[in-house]
Amino acid sequence: MTKALTLILLLGFGSSAYAQDDFQRFFGSLDTLSAQFSQRVVQDDQQIGQTTLGSLVFQRPQQLLWHTSAPVKQTLLVKDTRTWLIDYELEQASLGKLESTEQTPLYWLSTPYQQLQNRPAYSHSHQGIDWYSTGIESEPNFGFKNGVLHLIGLTNTLGQKLWLELTQLNSNTALDQQQFTLEIPADFDVIKSF
Repeated sequence: MTKALTLILLLGFGSSAYAQDDFQRFFGSLDTLSAQFSQRVVQDDQQIGQTTLGSLVFQRPQQLLWHTSAPVKQTLLVKDTRTWLIDYELEQASLGKLESTEQTPLYWLSTPYQQLQNRPAYSHSHQGIDWYSTGIESEPNFGFKNGVLHLIGLTNTLGQKLWLELTQLNSNTALDQQQFTLEIPADFDVIKSF
């Protein structure tokens, strides 16, 4: 009986220790990432507001393609320090310059784990998701399901709470570099903001 209880306790602690390493294991080895996403705005009364659907592709050090398909079709391309935002409804493309990623979710993807400031630590598990947080309200929380990044919770610059749910996630797979090249339709207006 004592051996069985010891085994149960060891297995229980082992799975907890394994969960506590998810953030380091995932972000410490991350080079590329692709996924489908749904982004939900959570209102003050905890009701779900607007939901945005799309896909993302990321490659270190700093290439991100963020494409939304609903409710508005837009594409955001971040390549090094340049950003392109294409709004298909408005028929315009805006070129900007990214000065720093430190106050953006891109910081957590683009910065190698060893260089992260305020590394998130395991905080708790809820409904099969292991949560990691820095304890700083303005920084994202990361939820892992079976060792894979599944949810990111954050507060945007407007003070809105956002939940980003990732599905069909693939990490560290070869990416076609053409994905990070945009073709802007000839009839779109191009706006440079730097």
